[in-house]
Order: sequence, then C-alpha cells, then structure tokens
Amino acid sequence: MSHIHTPLDVKVVQRSFPEAKEIHLLPLGDLHWDSRYSNHSLIERKIAEIKENNYLTLLIGDTFDKLFFNWLLKEQQGDDLNIALVTVANLFRPIKENILLIMDGNHERGMEKKTGFNMAEALANILEVPFVRGLGVLHLRVGQYRKNQVSKSYSRMNSYVGLIAHGYGGGRTKGAKANKAAALGDIMENCDFSIMGHVHDPNLIPSSRLVYDPQRKTVYAREVRNVILSSFQKYSNYAQESFMRPSPQLEYLMRFDGTYKGIEILERSM
Repeated sequence: MSHIHTPLDVKVVQRSFPEAKEIHLLPLGDLHWDSRYSNHSLIERKIAEIKENNYLTLLIGDTFDKLFFNWLLKEQQGDDLNIALVTVANLFRPIKENILLIMDGNHERGMEKKTGFNMAEALANILEVPFVRGLGVLHLRVGQYRKNQVSKSYSRMNSYVGLIAHGYGGGRTKGAKANKAAALGDIMENCDFSIMGHVHDPNLIPSSRLVYDPQRKTVYAREVRNVILSSFQKYSNYAQESFMRPSPQLEYLMRFDGTYKGIEILERSM
C-alpha cells in the first residue's frame, strides 16, 4: 500500500512578522556579478533601496556568472572566485537581515561541477542566510494574533506560502516562459505565489486552481501570483549572437498584508 503523504527533501524557510501590518518583498535574481555585462551600479542602487525602505529580499540564483571554471582560469588567475565572493558578500552584508534566502542557479551549479565549490552556498554561509538548492518553500506569516472582543477568540496571523526556484531550460517565446512560471505555481496545493528567474524576461502571470473545502463542502478558486524576475545583465554579445531580445528592466515589489490575507504586486521600472 502506498502512502498518501510522503515527506520530501524540499527546504522550507519560514519567517514571522507578528508586529507588522504589512511587509514588502523585492526579490532579486540573475545578478551575474562577475560578468563584464553585469550592471553593478543598478545592483548597488537596489541594495540601497532595500536598506532605506527595510524591504525583504531574496537571491534566486546566478548571483555569480562563471559557468565553467576552466574558462575562468584562462581569462583570469586563480583568486578570481574568492574576489567575487568577498565583493558580493561585502555588498549584501548591510542588508543581510533582510535576505530571506539565497538560492543557487545553473551558473553556480555548473561551477560546482568543475570545482566542488558552490559560490551561492558559500555566500549564504558568510551572510548567515538560509541556503536553498533546486526548489524551496517560503512561508511568511504576517500580523498579530488578534482577539475578537465579542467571541473572545483569537484570529491567526495571515499565512502566505510561496514556491521559489531559479528556473531551467531555454524557451524563446514569452508564452513558453510564462508557462514555466505558471507550472511552478501549480505544483503545490496551497501555493499563494511563486518566484523564478533564469529566463531574463520579467513577467507577472496570475493563475488559479480549484480547491475543495471538505468542512464546508464547497469548491473555490485559489489565486496564485507567479513572478518571473528580470536580469541585471546588459545586452551581452552572447545574447546578440543568439538573436535574443534585451531583458526588459522591470521589477516586482510584493506587498503582503497583515490585517487581511492579500498580496499586491507592483510592476515598475528598475
């Protein structure tokens, strides 16, 4: 007989904000810091903005660029990995308390295959931030336990569950990329939002799924907000030679309400 519930090796990162009426999350991905096409000034502005507004953030992979270590040795000499790691760690150190998690991407995993060293994991260890590999669950709880003066009962904090992944594969069309984001938000039953990167083509893809409530014997629609992040890379030679479009410079500021359950997402220029 098969088990209906089988625990899986998927990391869960949970943070509670009991005193907050709302929290804001500005996720970051695909910085490609050690690429000559990385927009360092934009990255530095985003870090300053996160610090000034006390936004939460996360890094969802390809923070570093060098995919093949043997290329690195030809281009630059041995200490380049450490230089990039220390530089990025120092950049993010002032906001390390705001970083919910750090994830690796295909570039860090490709480097790890060559060297046995995962730059994203090392960065997470330096900053003392949870490290997530592959797929992660982000569970945010916002608001206070409130007492109803009539019934004398307490209401729970608003709970938001998201799936976080770097992303995978190619996909030339915007529709193909959007389908991947929607698929991510669809693989877990109680998912409220999903965030992915990798494809360098920002998009907000709302979806919904049917959920059956056995207590009320009703079926309702559960909304899922699926976000694809932009890249901090400028228009590289590789992108031009591959007939790729420049990555739109858009970002998504996510607001999670603590007084009632609701997610608002603002699309804006980076």
